[in-house]
Amino acid sequence: MPKKSTTRRKSPVLDGNTEFTFLTEDDCFRLLRSLRWKAGVSCPRCHADHIGRSVAHPLSTHPPSQRYLCLKCHHHFNDIAGTIFEKSKTPLWKWFATIHLVLNTKGVAARRIAELLESSEKTTLQMVHRIKKDAVAAQIAKHLESLRKHGAIKIKVTKHDVNITVIPQRLKLPPDVGLPDKRRPVDGVSEHQIRQDRTALIKAPEYNQITAFAMGSRNNEAFVYRPHSPNFKGTFSFVLHSHLPYVRLAGRWPHGEEWIHEAMSETYLPLLNVIRVLRSKQISSKLTINLTPILMEQLADPLIKDNFVAYVKDKIARSEIDAERFKGIDVHKENLALAYAQRYKDTLYSFETLYGRDIIGAFNRLQDEGLVEIAASAATHGYLPLLATDTSIRAQVKVGVDTYKKYFGRAPSSFWLPECAYRPEKDGRPPIEKFLEDEGIKAFFTESSALTGTTVHPKGESRIGPYGYVIGSRGVRKERPPTNADEWATYSAYNVYDSGVAVVARNARTSMQVWSAAHGYPGDYWYREFHKRDDASGLQYWRISGHSTDLASKALYDPGRASQRVSEHANHFAWLVEELTKNYFGATGDKGMMTAAYDTELFGHWWFEGLDWLAHVIEKLSNSASVRLVTVTEALQIKPPETSIDLREGSWGSRGDHSTWNGFDANWMWPIIHSCEKKMESLAEAYPVAVGPTVQVLNQAARELLLLESSDWPFLVTTGQARDYAIDRFKIHLRRFQVLASALESGPITSVTIAQCKEWRELDNPFPQLDYHLFTPKAELVVAKKGNTA
Repeated sequence: MPKKSTTRRKSPVLDGNTEFTFLTEDDCFRLLRSLRWKAGVSCPRCHADHIGRSVAHPLSTHPPSQRYLCLKCHHHFNDIAGTIFEKSKTPLWKWFATIHLVLNTKGVAARRIAELLESSEKTTLQMVHRIKKDAVAAQIAKHLESLRKHGAIKIKVTKHDVNITVIPQRLKLPPDVGLPDKRRPVDGVSEHQIRQDRTALIKAPEYNQITAFAMGSRNNEAFVYRPHSPNFKGTFSFVLHSHLPYVRLAGRWPHGEEWIHEAMSETYLPLLNVIRVLRSKQISSKLTINLTPILMEQLADPLIKDNFVAYVKDKIARSEIDAERFKGIDVHKENLALAYAQRYKDTLYSFETLYGRDIIGAFNRLQDEGLVEIAASAATHGYLPLLATDTSIRAQVKVGVDTYKKYFGRAPSSFWLPECAYRPEKDGRPPIEKFLEDEGIKAFFTESSALTGTTVHPKGESRIGPYGYVIGSRGVRKERPPTNADEWATYSAYNVYDSGVAVVARNARTSMQVWSAAHGYPGDYWYREFHKRDDASGLQYWRISGHSTDLASKALYDPGRASQRVSEHANHFAWLVEELTKNYFGATGDKGMMTAAYDTELFGHWWFEGLDWLAHVIEKLSNSASVRLVTVTEALQIKPPETSIDLREGSWGSRGDHSTWNGFDANWMWPIIHSCEKKMESLAEAYPVAVGPTVQVLNQAARELLLLESSDWPFLVTTGQARDYAIDRFKIHLRRFQVLASALESGPITSVTIAQCKEWRELDNPFPQLDYHLFTPKAELVVAKKGNTA
């Protein structure tokens, strides 16, 4: 991507008398906007004037061009769309210079213009031909002539020479119209300043927030929630899904236990700090955060904690070695390395001192203060719709809820379905919400596509739902064809048909702003590149640079510019949430309930600047007069479900179905899982009462089955992210289950089996209170005798 000019363009001197300077790209685009959008920005496709600023990926050939989004037809366009400049690789300043020479002067040949602008003669001839027929070009020429008359541009044409000069002091361009263009050059930091103050370059807000908190924030002050406007138009909730596969003692980089170390240092600890920094400003984050049971068991594991400390210390050492290596050679990299060293030191301080090595306890205290809501999930993130037995679904849900109670001392209100995967009543088997209802769950989350074109039950007899009266009609079904109203489907919660459980779907429009590869913020060229790492240290010193830029050509990361983009993207997202909320309220007269759901690990780990973006958005929405920032449970209390609904079967996979987990590459796994499920049922029936080592073997077999059922293994196989690793992990848990099951089926437990069980219990140790009786295929489960757990 060419660097945006901040000085007047100047071509080489062609002879002793020729000099050519002209407007910068910024000047040209500002002038174009003032002429083209004089009456306001409008969509070139549908001509609507309800326009918002779109995600601002810099264009490779026209970086200062502003991009827009039509909120009516969702068409993306920019300043040059539909003009003679569109799809041209020629910089706009060359177009304007050519317009001025062609339309405002006489006697300048196309060949001479081509020489002057260092363009090909063929390209210049095409430009001249298009300029002479274009109305916008005529307006530009008229304005440039006006600038010439006011002395801002001086032009002299002779038989053999052209001399054009811009007088910057006299150049007064009209102000921008329509939406403000906030992309301005960032003032550079001199090398002298960097050497005088090594923090001058380190402007990454995440780093500053964490450091500020570590050095002392208002921890001991009582939190006072900043009141919202009573005239708000709707609610907005962030939902963050935190999950990693079971990786304890599973090796190190690139796959294995380092996955959780990276998430702890780059996402979970910084997220805690961001919430606490917002708290010090009297701002409640009101995040709804899901911590999956298998993740919590790993975060609480002493071994993983010790390994994490060693991991962070290694990162500190690598950063300091890099800083010494770059000293006197590359001041930019040297300062980035020093920033990494300080960042990891702050991480270690946060982990050991601020939170006492207890990340879960820190989240629990934030929930007790009302700053966050923590949602429950299935035990090992099992893909519930594809499990063959109801006992497996029940075990996944119950173990998940019991683990939640163990760590948070309360019952959960909401539940994250793994992969947002849902299955209605099918083949005589109960729907997924039935298992949630049995455990007291009041709401769960789904993908927006599950609501479009689904069955809605009209108002009829009233019944009580989890958040007050729910209007529904048992046994009466009415098919709703897709309508324009479907765009508002995710602005309400619904009671799932024939249950007391509400469903909340994530809003597709706001989710796209982060998830979309084409339009999402994380792909901005100024953000840090995730995939390119230093060959020696593994640290990341580069920015994305461009969508087609290969890793070898990436530019160095600029924290100051990235910080500016964070602020702009946060402004845009907060504006978008407010606009969508107002639109829904204006169209329906009802206060909408909007939910944006993302993987927590996206923020900080994959998107380095993501947590700071999140903090900026929360701070802006907390001051909004039209939007109330709330947790999901609070949103449901403000706007209880008014209708019941039959959900479509599916997930948040790429096609909205089960194919990501049950496609060609991974479908071989499911017959194996189903066979193990049925075998576990038969073992639970064969041992209604067990004692001694048999209990330990049965419980470990149940534990290995839960680990085998994890949705991570088929997902990693299908996506190819860690195919071999996932297959190996799947086969490890399969083998352990089969060995233990065979020993139980063959007769009395031997000392060899007991030793194997003990060894595997050390390796696979989550859910210490797991009771194999959960897999008994009966309505009334047998309660294990006291002391019969392992």
